[in-house]
Amino acid sequence: ECVTLFLRLAKSTSIPILLIGHVTKNGDVAGPRTVEHMVDAVLYLEGGDGSIGGSYNLRMLRAAKNRFGSSEEVGVYEME
Repeated sequence: ECVTLFLRLAKSTSIPILLIGHVTKNGDVAGPRTVEHMVDAVLYLEGGDGSIGGSYNLRMLRAAKNRFGSSEEVGVYEME
């Protein structure tokens, strides 16, 4: 219900809206599956736990869904 209100607001005002969600232990976006279908992109920011090359200061940003481009690209960032 809330996502529908945000979607209407974004379309009527042409203002981009950023929704931040929670990922479960299984790797799924928490909440109703319809939320994933309503948004333009689903991005995951991963790392910081030593899982990327054994480094605790690397983060990986990857797209699970991107309505406007490829979801086959990954960004790796070093946090200082």
